[in-house]
Amino acid sequence: MNPFTWLALFLFTLTYFVVGWYLTDLNLEPHVWVSIAVLIVALAILLTTPSATLKKPMFQWFQSDVGTFIAVLSGSLTVVIMFTLLQLFITFLMVLASSLLVRMELQNAKWNSWLAFLVLATLPFVGLGLSWQIESFIQTYSPQFWWN
Repeated sequence: MNPFTWLALFLFTLTYFVVGWYLTDLNLEPHVWVSIAVLIVALAILLTTPSATLKKPMFQWFQSDVGTFIAVLSGSLTVVIMFTLLQLFITFLMVLASSLLVRMELQNAKWNSWLAFLVLATLPFVGLGLSWQIESFIQTYSPQFWWN
């Protein structure tokens, strides 16, 4: 495997490590973690699905006036949310960029879609798990004055 592919995989895991570190500081409820896991798998599915499969429903959606209207409303709502929750949006962009980088590297390395899906669906959980473990280790074994 190409050294750049290894670097992309490392950066991908590191990205989810940083995101996990940020999310553990927020003390999220368990149902939020479940929804994050579902979003990770959904992103992996979206990135490994052939583009021809996604094009047809998307173009059919824009051929009606109602579909175009809903798309414009969704786009404007996304822009408002983007500026309102800028740090969350930047975090999402960081995850998306690293996911796209890994997908392109795996495609250049001639991996099939199934293996790319497995990589894109498992490495994020490795990064999130490592960040959670290190955060809990630091909080358990560090002197109390570090966190006050």
